[in-house]
Amino acid sequence: MNDKFLQGIKLFNQKKYFECHDVLESFWKELPENHNDKKFYQGIIQLAVALYLISQKRYKGSEKMYKRAELNLSNYSKLKHGVDLNSLLNDVKKYIITKGQSENPIIREGEN
Repeated sequence: MNDKFLQGIKLFNQKKYFECHDVLESFWKELPENHNDKKFYQGIIQLAVALYLISQKRYKGSEKMYKRAELNLSNYSKLKHGVDLNSLLNDVKKYIITKGQSENPIIREGEN
């Protein structure tokens, strides 16, 4: 797995969503347009942005970003690159619904 992606996961789990976005976006931009997993990485970036927006109390923007992420991640199996997408999406959605009052989402790793 790519070092930048692993660094992004670490930042995400440390609740450093803005920094996570920066790291993952730089990795994402390096990928060719036709890369099979480009939408997967974009979806993870969008989840980080959605969580960052909650910290800024920009709840509507967070909901919109979540919906974009959900759409980008919908074409992947529930476990992709070690990421449990079902748990992640459910946890982020709950966090958004509760306006940041539930437990912070983390990227759980499973086996591919």
